[in-house]
Amino acid sequence: MATRLPRLLGVLDAHHPGAGLREALERCLMLDRTCRDAAFELALGDLRQALEQDQHAPMAEQLHKTQDRLTELITLAPDRLDAQLYHAAIEAVLGLSAPDAPARVHTAASTLRDTLHLYRDYRYRTHTPAWARPRQNDVIAWSELTVMLDGAAAHLAHDDPWYEGGHGILTALLRAYTAHNTIAVLTDTPAAAAVETLVAPVIEDAFLQHEHRQRLLQHALAHDEELRDDPAAQQLQAALLHRTKTRENSTDQASDPGKARRWQRLAHQIKDDFAAFVDQTPEHVLDRLELGLRTHDDALAAIADPKYARLQARLLNQLKNSRDWLPGIADEFTTLLETTIRYAYLCYDIGRKMGGSYTEHLRKRDKDGKKQKVDEALFHQHYREVLQFSALFSVINSEVIDKAGGRTDILISFGAVQFNVECKIEEDNASETALRQYVAQAAEYQNTNAGFAILLALDKTVDAEGAANLFDSIWIEPVQGPGETEPCLVVIIRIPGGRENPNQLRPPPAS
Repeated sequence: MATRLPRLLGVLDAHHPGAGLREALERCLMLDRTCRDAAFELALGDLRQALEQDQHAPMAEQLHKTQDRLTELITLAPDRLDAQLYHAAIEAVLGLSAPDAPARVHTAASTLRDTLHLYRDYRYRTHTPAWARPRQNDVIAWSELTVMLDGAAAHLAHDDPWYEGGHGILTALLRAYTAHNTIAVLTDTPAAAAVETLVAPVIEDAFLQHEHRQRLLQHALAHDEELRDDPAAQQLQAALLHRTKTRENSTDQASDPGKARRWQRLAHQIKDDFAAFVDQTPEHVLDRLELGLRTHDDALAAIADPKYARLQARLLNQLKNSRDWLPGIADEFTTLLETTIRYAYLCYDIGRKMGGSYTEHLRKRDKDGKKQKVDEALFHQHYREVLQFSALFSVINSEVIDKAGGRTDILISFGAVQFNVECKIEEDNASETALRQYVAQAAEYQNTNAGFAILLALDKTVDAEGAANLFDSIWIEPVQGPGETEPCLVVIIRIPGGRENPNQLRPPPAS
């Protein structure tokens, strides 16, 4: 409980300021088991106060205070990745107006990027309680902030000390903080159930993370007369058995195979010395080794939406097999892909009266009931407008001419690394086989850059049978021309356009 107490106090203090919880955190600084987490939560409280300021001077002063507290914490706990992320982000924000802004922001952006690679793998391996928001939210926010700081670092020069999108960097930092500290509001729930939701996972995790504690509990329930009939101990044992059984019976074992698989790797490496090593090594060291042996394949195991997680895992597993999946390319394309999939979600769920003229191409007829004339310009203009409200707003270019002898619809530029997004309309055949005719153009535009591109295909063939679902409408086509040794991977996302009212749909004839 002590290892999670500061986290609970910090989140509650964010939602109930002035309730004395900050004082409780300061008392936790005196205890060895809680001092590091308490210092981190107090630093987040200082950051919250900074972001609430409406003037630069008090905000900068409070940010310096936050950074000093984080510096002390990093000295005490050098492996604390979350503290390193906030420290680098604040360093970049303060560096924007410093005399040595170009060098300072560039260094902070590089530090943030390197730390995020480690943090992403760590974050997806940790348990997220029921009351917390899905863990991917803060990872996505940090990725967006990384992209924006890279843009700022590339823009800044000694004769140009300000980055015009600086307010966006503060907004992205606020988004990362908010994602980390947002909780699910429990409504119409008795107080006892709410406390159980908060506390029970903490206690259960303490047993699940250390097998000797489970054995002690089993022994006590079998032999200790006081505990044998204790309802709370019996309930805890039942919960542990249920969670263990659920984990073993999970159909998604490939994403989180658990300690056994990773210890097999360790056993393979040290072979005959493995048994003695396990017996002689303290359990907390074994736990740290177990965390270190986790791979990126474990990362997506506990994302809140399992079907979306499966989609993301499928795409990333294919993309990372490319030799171009390198630092400086992978994060950037992941951010672009994530934003584009969000756009697909928006298009699939758009209402009959939502979006105005920008989204008329997604409906069967316009508001006057006339037949529509939809062209590619309207389609990719709608996509561009959506990108404008993402972290990519400052790196979007449209209708770029003289690109590989043609003109790209949308070009996203991360400095020297560029990705093109082609927008096509298909009115005759929008099957996977038919849409392959468009991928060569998207791949051609990447001939001098990383081998990744996106093809958005507006499917105007949707009729009385309705549209294919989103998850069957996103796939990757490898495009490898004559003489090429590495294919360009084009992500195809099929968007349903000109849809009928779902109330009027009829099932297709039986085959």
